[in-house]
Amino acid sequence: MADSGRVKQVSPSGSPHSGRKKTQQSPGSRTKYQVNAPGHCFRKVTLTKPTFCHHCSDFIWGLVGFLCEVCNFMSHEKCLKHVRTVCSCVTPTLVRVPVAHCFGPAGQKKRFCCVCRKHLEGSSALRCEVCELHVHSDCAPFSCSDCRLCHQDGTQDYDTHHHHWREGNMASGSRCEVCRRTCGSSDVLSGMRCEWCGITAHASCYVTVRLECGMGRLHNMILQPGCVRICSRNFSKMHLFRISENSQCELDNLDDVDSPTPVAAKDNQSSTPTDTGKQTLKVFDGDDAVKRNQIRLVSIPRITRNEEVVEAALRAFYLPDEPQDYELQVHGQQPALLSDDIINRNGTPDDKSTFKDYTPDSWLLRAKPRDSDVLKITPGWPGM
Repeated sequence: MADSGRVKQVSPSGSPHSGRKKTQQSPGSRTKYQVNAPGHCFRKVTLTKPTFCHHCSDFIWGLVGFLCEVCNFMSHEKCLKHVRTVCSCVTPTLVRVPVAHCFGPAGQKKRFCCVCRKHLEGSSALRCEVCELHVHSDCAPFSCSDCRLCHQDGTQDYDTHHHHWREGNMASGSRCEVCRRTCGSSDVLSGMRCEWCGITAHASCYVTVRLECGMGRLHNMILQPGCVRICSRNFSKMHLFRISENSQCELDNLDDVDSPTPVAAKDNQSSTPTDTGKQTLKVFDGDDAVKRNQIRLVSIPRITRNEEVVEAALRAFYLPDEPQDYELQVHGQQPALLSDDIINRNGTPDDKSTFKDYTPDSWLLRAKPRDSDVLKITPGWPGM
């Protein structure tokens, strides 16, 4: 995520401001630790319960750990420099051929969400019928469209079929294909598994595995994607994988306009109203989220910098963009209502404005207008 220590003037019509407060260190001004894996925003945290490292899957002894504020990746200090797992907010940008998942109800086995990395509980868990991706129902909109490509788009032939790696949710006795040591874990989301051939490896070892996938023991029975081409798009993947209509209706009801989303219900249960040092904001991701009543609850300290609040909102929506390119606007009001009388004219440390206790609860996250933008274009296959 962005470095919240940058000095930037904030527009009165943008995110809310507050009056003069006593100088103190806000959470965003603490040290952030950079790693080789893109997207992560690690902070040193104090552990209050038994915790395991998501890189090596070993128990973290002591009271200090390093937690990614975006995807909840936990690591030893010694493992930080070896982390290769990409953060959930960056994975969609690394996919060249997006393939949608085919979600159905998950089973009762202990699994972990591939977006927030937390344990799946209750009946709200979803499972992709094709690539074994497990997510919470409220995390599904933020999952990466990297399902297995089971057919060929276009006329170009590929001689090499690559592995399709999926992180975690493997048997605890799985062994690494490279070092032959145990790489599975039932305590955290750890290890990598190819969804075609079934080989497993550590997150630090799978990059050394040869790129070509041999399709495993059933290679003589598997029809490779290069041999399949779909001429008609008028079919349902749900019907193809025999997912019941009742399950599909339950998934569609998540977008119901009149009912609150599971995001709000889940976050309301996890919020701590007894914590007087923090306040909770309801943030909508644009006008479409308002129509669908889809919100994310963002918990922030009562005294924090304006840019840090925007950064926290971006983390809630798994957006890796810079906070200075976005702003928060009051829901149901015009930005002009944020008049100069609530602007700190005397200035705070580094001339940064801060949030105040009387700020509204509902906000709209919007991108600031820019003169130019960047489009990421991936070359298509011939014959499409």
